[in-house]
Amino acid sequence: MTEHQQTLLDLNQWLVIIAAIPCTIFPFLYGFTSKWYLTYMGRSLMATKTSLALALDLTVYFQWHPNDLSLETQLWMAVGIYSGIAFALWFQLVSYLFLWKQTRRLQHTGSDRPRRDI
Repeated sequence: MTEHQQTLLDLNQWLVIIAAIPCTIFPFLYGFTSKWYLTYMGRSLMATKTSLALALDLTVYFQWHPNDLSLETQLWMAVGIYSGIAFALWFQLVSYLFLWKQTRRLQHTGSDRPRRDI
Protein backbone atom coordinates (compact mmCIF):
# COMPACT_ATOMS: atom_id res chain seq x y z
CA MET A 1 0.00 0.00 0.00
CA THR A 2 1.37 3.39 -0.94
CA GLU A 3 1.64 6.26 1.51
CA HIS A 4 -1.14 8.10 -0.30
CA GLN A 5 -3.48 5.10 -0.03
CA GLN A 6 -2.66 4.71 3.67
CA THR A 7 -3.47 8.38 4.25
CA LEU A 8 -6.85 7.94 2.54
CA LEU A 9 -7.55 4.82 4.59
CA ASP A 10 -6.70 6.67 7.82
CA LEU A 11 -8.87 9.61 6.78
CA ASN A 12 -11.75 7.25 6.05
CA GLN A 13 -11.45 5.60 9.46
CA TRP A 14 -11.45 8.94 11.27
CA LEU A 15 -14.41 10.25 9.27
CA VAL A 16 -16.45 7.18 10.24
CA ILE A 17 -15.61 7.83 13.91
CA ILE A 18 -16.48 11.53 13.58
CA ALA A 19 -19.83 10.61 11.98
CA ALA A 20 -20.60 7.87 14.51
CA ILE A 21 -20.38 10.14 17.55
CA PRO A 22 -23.35 12.47 16.85
CA CYS A 23 -25.25 9.65 15.14
CA THR A 24 -25.00 7.58 18.33
CA ILE A 25 -25.82 10.45 20.68
CA PHE A 26 -28.89 11.61 18.73
CA PRO A 27 -31.21 8.61 19.34
CA PHE A 28 -30.54 8.74 23.09
CA LEU A 29 -31.00 12.50 23.29
CA TYR A 30 -34.10 12.44 21.08
CA GLY A 31 -35.48 9.41 22.89
CA PHE A 32 -35.23 10.95 26.35
CA THR A 33 -36.19 14.54 25.51
CA SER A 34 -39.17 14.19 23.19
CA LYS A 35 -42.35 12.21 22.68
CA TRP A 36 -41.10 10.73 19.41
CA TYR A 37 -43.36 7.69 19.71
CA LEU A 38 -46.55 9.75 19.29
CA THR A 39 -46.10 10.60 15.60
CA TYR A 40 -45.23 8.72 12.44
CA MET A 41 -42.43 11.16 11.65
CA GLY A 42 -41.01 10.86 15.16
CA ARG A 43 -41.00 7.07 14.99
CA SER A 44 -39.48 7.08 11.52
CA LEU A 45 -36.76 9.52 12.57
CA MET A 46 -35.91 7.37 15.58
CA ALA A 47 -35.80 4.20 13.46
CA THR A 48 -33.61 5.81 10.81
CA LYS A 49 -31.11 7.32 13.21
CA THR A 50 -30.93 4.20 15.38
CA SER A 51 -30.26 1.88 12.44
CA LEU A 52 -27.66 4.25 10.99
CA ALA A 53 -25.99 4.59 14.40
CA LEU A 54 -25.83 0.81 14.74
CA ALA A 55 -24.18 0.49 11.32
CA LEU A 56 -21.62 3.20 12.08
CA ASP A 57 -20.90 1.90 15.58
CA LEU A 58 -20.27 -1.62 14.31
CA THR A 59 -18.04 -0.21 11.57
CA VAL A 60 -15.98 1.64 14.18
CA TYR A 61 -15.85 -1.43 16.41
CA PHE A 62 -14.56 -3.69 13.66
CA GLN A 63 -11.99 -1.09 12.58
CA TRP A 64 -10.29 -1.27 15.97
CA HIS A 65 -10.85 -4.90 16.98
CA PRO A 66 -9.61 -7.98 15.19
CA ASN A 67 -12.24 -9.61 13.09
CA ASP A 68 -12.47 -13.23 14.17
CA LEU A 69 -16.04 -13.78 12.98
CA SER A 70 -16.78 -16.22 10.19
CA LEU A 71 -17.70 -14.88 6.77
CA GLU A 72 -21.25 -16.20 7.14
CA THR A 73 -21.68 -14.37 10.46
CA GLN A 74 -20.39 -11.15 8.90
CA LEU A 75 -22.79 -11.52 6.00
CA TRP A 76 -25.77 -12.16 8.30
CA MET A 77 -24.83 -9.06 10.32
CA ALA A 78 -24.68 -7.02 7.12
CA VAL A 79 -28.06 -8.36 5.98
CA GLY A 80 -29.59 -7.46 9.36
CA ILE A 81 -28.10 -3.98 9.46
CA TYR A 82 -28.94 -3.09 5.86
CA SER A 83 -32.45 -4.51 6.26
CA GLY A 84 -32.96 -2.26 9.27
CA ILE A 85 -31.69 0.78 7.39
CA ALA A 86 -33.85 -0.02 4.35
CA PHE A 87 -36.95 -0.51 6.51
CA ALA A 88 -36.32 2.74 8.40
CA LEU A 89 -35.77 4.75 5.23
CA TRP A 90 -38.92 3.40 3.58
CA PHE A 91 -40.85 4.05 6.80
CA GLN A 92 -39.56 7.62 6.82
CA LEU A 93 -40.56 8.17 3.17
CA VAL A 94 -44.06 6.74 3.67
CA SER A 95 -44.50 8.79 6.86
CA TYR A 96 -43.55 11.97 5.05
CA LEU A 97 -45.87 11.22 2.13
CA PHE A 98 -48.70 10.53 4.58
CA LEU A 99 -48.02 13.84 6.35
CA TRP A 100 -47.79 15.70 3.05
CA LYS A 101 -51.11 14.19 1.89
CA GLN A 102 -52.82 15.14 5.17
CA THR A 103 -51.45 18.68 4.97
CA ARG A 104 -52.66 19.12 1.40
CA ARG A 105 -56.08 17.74 2.32
CA LEU A 106 -56.34 20.20 5.23
CA GLN A 107 -55.34 23.09 2.97
CA HIS A 108 -58.06 22.20 0.45
CA THR A 109 -60.77 21.86 3.11
CA GLY A 110 -59.80 25.11 4.81
CA SER A 111 -59.22 23.44 8.16
CA ASP A 112 -56.20 24.61 10.11
CA ARG A 113 -56.33 21.81 12.69
CA PRO A 114 -53.73 19.11 11.89
CA ARG A 115 -54.27 15.59 13.16
CA ARG A 116 -52.34 14.73 16.31
CA ASP A 117 -51.30 11.28 15.13
CA ILE A 118 -49.28 12.49 12.14
